[in-house]
Amino acid sequence: MSTLTNEELIRYQRHLTIAEIGGKGQELLKKASVLVIGAGGLGSPVLMYLAAAGVGRIGIVDSDEVTTGNLQRQILYETGDVTRPKAETAAKKLRRINPHTEVLAYPVRFTEENAGRLMAGYDIAVDCCDNYSTRYVLCDATLKAGIPMVYGAVREFMGQASVLNYRGGPTYRDLYPEDMLPEREERSVAPGVGSSVPPGVESSVAPGVGSSVPPGVESSAATGVESSVAPGVTGPLPGIIGAVQACEVIKIITGAGEILSGRLFQADMLNNRIDIITL
Repeated sequence: MSTLTNEELIRYQRHLTIAEIGGKGQELLKKASVLVIGAGGLGSPVLMYLAAAGVGRIGIVDSDEVTTGNLQRQILYETGDVTRPKAETAAKKLRRINPHTEVLAYPVRFTEENAGRLMAGYDIAVDCCDNYSTRYVLCDATLKAGIPMVYGAVREFMGQASVLNYRGGPTYRDLYPEDMLPEREERSVAPGVGSSVPPGVESSVAPGVGSSVPPGVESSAATGVESSVAPGVTGPLPGIIGAVQACEVIKIITGAGEILSGRLFQADMLNNRIDIITL
């Protein structure tokens, strides 16, 4: 017997008519719990799409406040949200998007100390972080918890997405070993502090693509203030990569299609190039 209400049957009708999702898949979405780490450029579209799709429970981890500099790409927020905490502001907006989704806000940094507690009860973790050190913490925590890590990162015109820690597949440490980071990146062990990106890493996994660095450092999560050394990000790019991440979450939950595990989706929007790279 379906657990979907009449209103939900109408709300999700465009899912229900997809053979790979249908009523069974929509019920799986309703039962699922997804933790999103970072409610910024990537987190905005990921959160909006997952709430609209009918994911039953969404957790939001972010210690930042909204800044004016966020508004160019973080589409979940508007001018009146400046100085408000991101996690709680995002949660309120998601509840308005879909009142059937339970939304929990965690206005804290994601650290080694609290990772296990924050992830308890969640089926999937979505990486919408803006720094490498937090990604390594998330990688280790998802491995320990036995749940997938849906990775995404953006920088300038380039973005990446993949499903990591999935059924024995590659991890973030396989993709970007920590010892490949330059020594100056060590200061980012304090989670959330943005810095320059490590050179020379991506060329080994993304041949032929213009940038030789992994994207993904954006701002200081410690203060919410844009870093003067943070690389730029074109406004629409997080929407593209965030949509890919949200699709992968839906596919993992419903069992639809082929999961982006063992492969890296890479978009070079400056040169209109999309690559799927085998890891």
